[in-house]
Amino acid sequence: PNHSSDRHPWFQAALAAGPGSPERAHYLFRDGRGPSGESPPNNWRSGFGGAGWTRVTEPDGRPGQWYLHLFDVHQPDFDWTSPAVAAEFESVLRFWLDRGVAGFRVDVAHGLVKAPGLPDLEHSPEELATLPTHASPMWDQDGVQDVYAAWRRITDGYGAPDRVLCAEAWVSPPERMARYVAPGRMHQSFAFDFLGCPWDARA
Repeated sequence: PNHSSDRHPWFQAALAAGPGSPERAHYLFRDGRGPSGESPPNNWRSGFGGAGWTRVTEPDGRPGQWYLHLFDVHQPDFDWTSPAVAAEFESVLRFWLDRGVAGFRVDVAHGLVKAPGLPDLEHSPEELATLPTHASPMWDQDGVQDVYAAWRRITDGYGAPDRVLCAEAWVSPPERMARYVAPGRMHQSFAFDFLGCPWDARA
């Protein structure tokens, strides 16, 4: 739910529709910085390396807006401030729940909601590694919990506790991670702290 393929019909429609269109509102398109918009909208980096933004060529052939991709350039991020995005994903959940699935493993569960205004990163990667995850404007923003509260109401409507939501969320400290599995949110989460933990009983 953080992103789609750049081949998804929604993204292709966004490219064709141009700036300011309802189609572009499904994704995080922004004007660039600089006299002719030649610089990315902020200094965010992709999790796979390089800039987190890619500039598009507009339908008239001019260099145009930029779109955010926290991962690969072929994975544009959805804009979760768009009611259409929320409605589409609730429809997706119901589509599969109506067919009897047991639940969903939610990829990048901590990344859907970005800080308002998409501000520049104020810390280096080394500094961020020592800070709570939500110190980054890209991750673990409070609004993401509203998404999962809505999803939990949907899954509960299909016969709790037989439908499960599981978060793939890289979040620290544990007190922030616990919010993903609080009452009325997800049922489970990956425990990534163990992945980097020394093979030591106290740790």
